[in-house]
Amino acid sequence: MSEDLEEELARRALEIARPAAPLVRERRAALLLVVGTDRVLLPAEAARAVAPLAHLTPIPFAEPHVAGLTARRGRAIPVFHLRVLLGLPLSQLPETSRVIVLDAPGEPALAVDAIGDDDLPDDEALRPPPETMAAASRALVRGTTEDGRLVLDVTALISSPRLTIDVGPRAARR
Repeated sequence: MSEDLEEELARRALEIARPAAPLVRERRAALLLVVGTDRVLLPAEAARAVAPLAHLTPIPFAEPHVAGLTARRGRAIPVFHLRVLLGLPLSQLPETSRVIVLDAPGEPALAVDAIGDDDLPDDEALRPPPETMAAASRALVRGTTEDGRLVLDVTALISSPRLTIDVGPRAARR
């Protein structure tokens, strides 16, 4: 075999062996959380469990963002109103309410009006959170989609001091 032919065959072999670019981008699953008229995306891997909001025990003197406590596997876990965390007015939770237990220490949970599923957009496709959001709420949001859905920043949410319950003497004086 001639040297030119060997080089050509080697070049073709490398070209054939090169992996083809994927035709479809990999989907990243998200939970679509409904709070009032707003739609919020939470990466699916951030949720440990989703359950109907069957029983909620209120905590006296707790901040408005604290919905109360519920039981999970024999333990009391704190439940927070996502609506209030995002700066939306508090209203009664509907019968379709769900609790999303976060994959975090203490298993904090979010109370939402309803849930669905969706795809999580790439960070490059996100716009900044609305300027009208309070700074504490903006800190929990990575951005918004083109159609206005908020995308939660899971790391910021889990590390937020707002995901704690304070009913000490200072909270009781309010």
